[in-house]
Amino acid sequence: MGTIINRQGVPATQGGLRVATTAPRAGTLRRSADSLVDSAGNFNAYNKRDLAEIIGGVMDQLRTGDARIATPSRQWDENATGDMVTAMLQDTVGSPGGGRWVFGETLADAIKETEGRLGWTTKFLAKCPVEPNTEGRVPVSQNNVVSWVLTRADSMIARSLIVQQWIYPPVLPIATYLTIADDERALAPPTLMEKKYVELLMATMVREDNLTRYVWTQAAGTYNDVFTFADMTPALWSTMQNQIIRWALSCLNVVMATDLWIDVRTQPDFLAAYEPISKLTLLQEGRLGKLYESEIYTDGFIYPTLRVLEPGEIFFLSSPDTLGGYNEYQPLIVKPADLHHIGIGAEGWYANMIRGYAPAANSRGVCWGYRQA
Repeated sequence: MGTIINRQGVPATQGGLRVATTAPRAGTLRRSADSLVDSAGNFNAYNKRDLAEIIGGVMDQLRTGDARIATPSRQWDENATGDMVTAMLQDTVGSPGGGRWVFGETLADAIKETEGRLGWTTKFLAKCPVEPNTEGRVPVSQNNVVSWVLTRADSMIARSLIVQQWIYPPVLPIATYLTIADDERALAPPTLMEKKYVELLMATMVREDNLTRYVWTQAAGTYNDVFTFADMTPALWSTMQNQIIRWALSCLNVVMATDLWIDVRTQPDFLAAYEPISKLTLLQEGRLGKLYESEIYTDGFIYPTLRVLEPGEIFFLSSPDTLGGYNEYQPLIVKPADLHHIGIGAEGWYANMIRGYAPAANSRGVCWGYRQA
């Protein structure tokens, strides 16, 4: 989770952040610096406008450096992490149950948990089970639509006209070597664990999400218009939302860059329709609330290297069962690897997962827009 902390490293849930809020006092309004959340993790806001301003204030503090996303190492037990890394460094064999094997399995578990909460591919696409020894397939909710599937992990995509109820995405492995150079072994345990965690996240979740975003940009103009704008307005929001609704699809999710939030929080019509979140934990997972029955998400509350949206960018998406899906043939597996025998002074792990992707099985389910400079 993208835990928000202040300059001194105190989490927002422990009073680390204070925001300027407008609170009623004897019939008047007065600005005061209150703790971001109460003891139950609920925002200290008294109405929707106030909460929208609080969320905007957190974004401002992240931008100015008064707040930041905690490094992953803060979320692990320091002693346990130190013991694990020490055992890994002392393991020269890499056999099952050894230090390097346990280290790799721990990283894999952490990536799976993070991907489940923050990954776009797993959040906005439907997971379509694959029976053993069978070919995976993704349902198409509407006949005679143009579908887009990934054929290689280097961003090559293919489009095809679907005239049946299913498409069959090609099997696509996403693999990487996660290594430790010989001169890197002297790093402090928490730093080493954090570095490899972020590297593996970038090689898997971010790689997936960048590919998914790219496919959405390619598919968006197939049936729907692509929008450019100077400011996001309620009228433009409704127009983009209707691009999906007119095909008898529900516009369930909206993914937008954080800089567009100022357009939402400063316009009365937006605020009148805004259905806010109440807990900090939801904000740290990227949820901003609802507008006109669509859930709003952003990637502004995760580790900076894991963000994939461009500034001023926004996607309107239909529900996962009508937008697209993925098949999982093999979950993420991390195994020890040694590169010394091929003349490379490094050892580490080989990470691999195998999936099939159809990020826009129904290209009518995505509408894309971005702010022009």
